[in-house]
Amino acid sequence: MPTFRALFKSFYSLHRKTFTNSSTHASIAAARVKNRGVGPDRRHFKEPPSHDVYLSTKMISSHVENYRLADALHLFDETSEKDTVMWNLMIKGCVTCGNLDMGLRLFNEMPEKNVISWTTVINAFLKYGMIEEAKGLFRKMPVRDTASWNAMVHGFFVNRRVEEAIKLFEEMPDRNVISWTTMISGLDQHGRSDEALSYFVKMVGFGVKPTSNTFSCAITSCANVQDLYLGRQVHGHVLKLGYVSDMFITASLITFYANCKQIEECAKAFNEKFHPNVVVWTSLLTGYGANGKHENALGVFSNMIRVGIIPNQSSFTSALNSSREIEAFDWGKGIHCGAFKMGLENDCLTRYSKVEVKIEHYACMVDILCRSGELDEAERLVKEMPMEANLSVWLALLSGCRGPQADLEIAERAAKRIFCIDPKCGAAYVLMSNIYASAGKWNEVARIRRKMKEVGTVKQPGIQWID
Repeated sequence: MPTFRALFKSFYSLHRKTFTNSSTHASIAAARVKNRGVGPDRRHFKEPPSHDVYLSTKMISSHVENYRLADALHLFDETSEKDTVMWNLMIKGCVTCGNLDMGLRLFNEMPEKNVISWTTVINAFLKYGMIEEAKGLFRKMPVRDTASWNAMVHGFFVNRRVEEAIKLFEEMPDRNVISWTTMISGLDQHGRSDEALSYFVKMVGFGVKPTSNTFSCAITSCANVQDLYLGRQVHGHVLKLGYVSDMFITASLITFYANCKQIEECAKAFNEKFHPNVVVWTSLLTGYGANGKHENALGVFSNMIRVGIIPNQSSFTSALNSSREIEAFDWGKGIHCGAFKMGLENDCLTRYSKVEVKIEHYACMVDILCRSGELDEAERLVKEMPMEANLSVWLALLSGCRGPQADLEIAERAAKRIFCIDPKCGAAYVLMSNIYASAGKWNEVARIRRKMKEVGTVKQPGIQWID
């Protein structure tokens, strides 16, 4: 194993290279933002080609992707010819930018709705935890395709309505591989890995061909219940079908064998194909540490740096744990210093990523922290964002305050910020009403309902606004 000095020197060189590249990307991004106002899409925006639906749709898509909802709506209103694709894009854009009320209004005004239109709004309701509204709209759908059924099943799982997800899945007239994978993943994520594996076995029995994502979910379930026999069978199918190149499957296999105390099999799975991906390497690093092979774990960490793979938070955590276990103080000190230099000591987002961190990434991170029960950490992240949190971010925080980990104080602070941005935000009123109801604060529920009437926000937009 290399000395601490050699490791640190290698790491510092890698870090400097990464920082330089990141700085370059940041400069380019800044230039684009600076020049956006005089770019070609702005010229088109001032003189929209109403005859060209395709071009207008592309421009609206660009506005939405950059969270310029006002520009997108303005162009949408000025476009005389609107097809279903444009309507659907605009509705989804409103939801993505956190304006659910506007999305619902457009949905209601839409002259010809298709199954995508309905499913988009259903997904919006599910995203904000408005289960009853989603169920009501789903029942009203004139035609339901498999994708709409899948959206409901997934939404039930996301909102911890496991029994309803199972019931709806059993009622599905047609199921595809996404349907089965949603069930397997959903059950496993809610601690019901045995049931998840039973659905995997049923799926294979019905002749449905698993995808790489299905295999990854099934292997993860095998890891959680330590079913070595079934996991090996799944591994065999993965090899036979040529999915060994999938990095997520490889990472799942390494974790599976580590959980089953088959550490040699971990190394074999890792060596089946070289993956220059931090997830795969971290799986092996963590697997060695979990099985008491701490020197091997630190060797993996050293090799990561040697081949140019940048460690993430999990990598550093596992490496530090192994250093502690074998009392390798010099190593631990160097690893800690490396994490500090990369800005990972207190930062929830892996900072020097090649992907520019945008506000939607923060919204996703807030949602993840909330689902993990880390509400205080989620609120702290919102407050420390380098840009002003928008409606979508605050709604993600508010939505995370419901359920078993409910936190009324954080919910009330989030709702206050939301109402400063949009005093008529229907989603926020519904969420606060549900949160108060779950806490048994019926006076507050009544107050929220009175306030909704005062500001003119309907109680159940998904039911009352639909023709």
